[in-house]
Amino acid sequence: MTLEESCNLAVTNSPRTYQRMKNALHLKLPRTTIAQRLLGNRARVVAALRALWAAHEETPAEVEIIFVDEPTIQKLHDDYLHDASSTDIITFDLGVSPEGARLGALYICPEVAKRFAARYKVTLGQELHRLIAHGILHLLGYDDHSPQDKRRMRREENKILARINRAA
Repeated sequence: MTLEESCNLAVTNSPRTYQRMKNALHLKLPRTTIAQRLLGNRARVVAALRALWAAHEETPAEVEIIFVDEPTIQKLHDDYLHDASSTDIITFDLGVSPEGARLGALYICPEVAKRFAARYKVTLGQELHRLIAHGILHLLGYDDHSPQDKRRMRREENKILARINRAA
């Protein structure tokens, strides 16, 4: 699967919109048929992630989710994290827009995610939900370098996944 999908949601540059969006999370999800099939109920995923953001952050955010193939994720991993191995997700904190919204990008490799899904005996959709929650947590300041940090992050991921799955 060579999949590099960007998103086509409208982006607003109106400062008033961001003021009204206080602590709202605006996700730019891929709108392709493949992405919709993999991610499942888009509204449920977005609602759960918005609740996560609102519970942790005061400022609005725009986060783009980009699916890439394995060679692309390996190159990004090597270029930005100096590790040439494959990975399932890379999170970029892109700072703050002129309007005051936090900006981020989550690069996700469905090929690698599929291998992890098989290892953990979950569906690819469930693994992608976990990866998106994982990336959002990184943008919120969570880290996963120490065993304690990994456990804390996993607990938060499980909470958001339970919320997504509750409405299933």
